[in-house]
Amino acid sequence: MRSPLTTGEPDFWPHKLFPGRLFVDGGPITSKSDINDINRDKKGKSFGRGHTQGLYRYNVAAFAIHLQYGHDRSLTTFGMSKPLLETPPERLEEVRQEELRIKQETGQP
Repeated sequence: MRSPLTTGEPDFWPHKLFPGRLFVDGGPITSKSDINDINRDKKGKSFGRGHTQGLYRYNVAAFAIHLQYGHDRSLTTFGMSKPLLETPPERLEEVRQEELRIKQETGQP
């Protein structure tokens, strides 16, 4: 999928576009799909906002599904990847304590 406003094709562009129909948890996804329509039509948990504007993410089984929307609000990218392992809470606390210790030693507020 790509935005109709995209000009040219990047070097990494697939040689052949995906010819089939795409569904996530029973909900159809096309280049014209709005995130609200996708969340309404699919089963299960909704896509959540990603770390940048226009990026949405949904975890299913051992995979993360990504949708990215362009400035024209059309769906430009669909991707799947294996998510990074989540950091255990005890490790997060260790990191937080280490950051506090460093701030105290350097006199940072």
